[in-house]
Amino acid sequence: MSSTDDRTDQSSAAGAAARLAAAEPTAAGRTEGEELRRLNRTLRALNNSSHAMLHATSESELLAAVCRIVVDDCGHAMVWVGFAQDDAEKSIRPAAHAGFERGYLDTLHLTWADVERGRGPTGTAIRTAQPSYCTNMRTDPRFAPWREEAIKRGYASSVSIPLLAEGRAFGALTLYSREPNPFSADERSLLVELANDLAHGITTLRLREAHARAEEALRQSEQRYRAIAEALRESDRHKTEFLAALSHELRNPLAAIHDSLAVLAQAPADSQPALHAREVQRRQIDHLVRLVDELLDLTRISRGKITLKRSRVELRELVERTCEDHGALVARRGIALRTELPALPVWIDADPTRIAQVLGNLLQNAAKFTPEGGAAIVTLSCDGGRAQLAVRDDGMGIEPELLDAIFEPFVQGERGLARAQGGLGLGLAMVKGLVELHGGSVRAASPGVGCGAEFSISLPLAGGQPAPPEPRPPSHRFRPRSILVIEDYADAAQSLADVLAFRGHQVEIAANGRDGIDRARELAPEFVLCDIGLPDLDGYEVARTLRADPRLRSTVLVALSGYAQAEDRERAARAGFDAHLPKPAPLDQLNRLLCREG
Repeated sequence: MSSTDDRTDQSSAAGAAARLAAAEPTAAGRTEGEELRRLNRTLRALNNSSHAMLHATSESELLAAVCRIVVDDCGHAMVWVGFAQDDAEKSIRPAAHAGFERGYLDTLHLTWADVERGRGPTGTAIRTAQPSYCTNMRTDPRFAPWREEAIKRGYASSVSIPLLAEGRAFGALTLYSREPNPFSADERSLLVELANDLAHGITTLRLREAHARAEEALRQSEQRYRAIAEALRESDRHKTEFLAALSHELRNPLAAIHDSLAVLAQAPADSQPALHAREVQRRQIDHLVRLVDELLDLTRISRGKITLKRSRVELRELVERTCEDHGALVARRGIALRTELPALPVWIDADPTRIAQVLGNLLQNAAKFTPEGGAAIVTLSCDGGRAQLAVRDDGMGIEPELLDAIFEPFVQGERGLARAQGGLGLGLAMVKGLVELHGGSVRAASPGVGCGAEFSISLPLAGGQPAPPEPRPPSHRFRPRSILVIEDYADAAQSLADVLAFRGHQVEIAANGRDGIDRARELAPEFVLCDIGLPDLDGYEVARTLRADPRLRSTVLVALSGYAQAEDRERAARAGFDAHLPKPAPLDQLNRLLCREG
């Protein structure tokens, strides 16, 4: 409350004294002395209420104190405060009361609307923003809805005074007396002053509470901002580390390819150095392709663009095959790989390629972080309708603070500038994304640095009987083909043409979409291998144009693109392509296409 409250007390006392000096006839036949004592008690209630307002720390505390003061100091039967609600019924909510009540307020069902239950003193005071009186509850027709319950409790009359803020009533202070017509004009004036002070106190407390809430909201907002800023800094740090790792991972294979090219330029074609150089190029190109695939896979997972090719999979057999595929890598590092598998088959509904990728990533992770002479163990079991697959090693372990973040992109343990273990910090992020796409979960556990780590995967088991194996596609014999390659990147076009020509095919090249269409119409090739991202017409437009030419209906159109998501393949099919291959085109897949008849 403000310091004006003390002046309010003084002005109230002076005003009351002036009114008493010229007192009009008293209410309810009281003598002038009785009226003076009654006014003194009301004045004391006004003064005590002002002190309560100064010391109240909450609205509920203030309302309870004022109601109790008015009952105790003035001797009224019951006092209550109600607030107007902005609901459809315009109801009035009792907020505090004191005195002899015994459930009376629960029977009121008041409204401040202009209806029968809103025309009593409280509803009228709120609706009109003026004091409203019921001098005799037995005879006042407006009080009929509540008369019976009021008389049961000994009430005889009431006054309701609006609580105002900026001229609008937001509630009312209502007093009940055991005698009819008890309130003189002077007492009514004092009660109006008390209600005005109470309204001011409520408004002040609400403003204070609103200010406190705003300050708390600001504090929480600042905390959230600082947390977001710190998260962004951490994310930026991880991305910076990732770019450094990417540069390292790209430069290593590129350096090997560069050096092997120098060897091939000088060594005889059938010499051991030349053979070794070609093997180095093959391995390093495969490594670069895996890096790009890893980046693309993570992007697809994060955007929800990846499509699972689900089938009924026997997980035990898949685990055995994947461990065999990675056994050479693990053995080269001097690590013992063991499996603990159940005797019975474990069936899941999954994309077998992706589950093999998950397990392969975990095996590669174990191989990276387990020193020579260590061990990695793969276990598989069933529990509670789920397959439990785990990879445990006795290697470097995981820092405790990294356990919760280890599956986030770009997150890796500290390994020094040499980065002897390599990697981009994306493998575990892909593991998490792929496992969750299958309705599973993954978690990491480690006793600490130097104590090894365990990665556990939980996948739902499949029900029912296994489906029969799909028949193998028929094999086709090789025969030379006429092929048109449409590719704007000259080195890629010529190298692909050379590979195909070495196999005995007749190959022509076009460097853009329009030239490709013209050459196709001129040559009528059996196959067109067309890049999607051409500089003039894109590959889709080329395919639509060729498909519209009756002379080229039998030509097989194959899209070549760095975009290899499911929607890219679907778009290529809609444009008229017969097949879609990612760049660089897997030669085994390309050869199978070229051997296809019809």
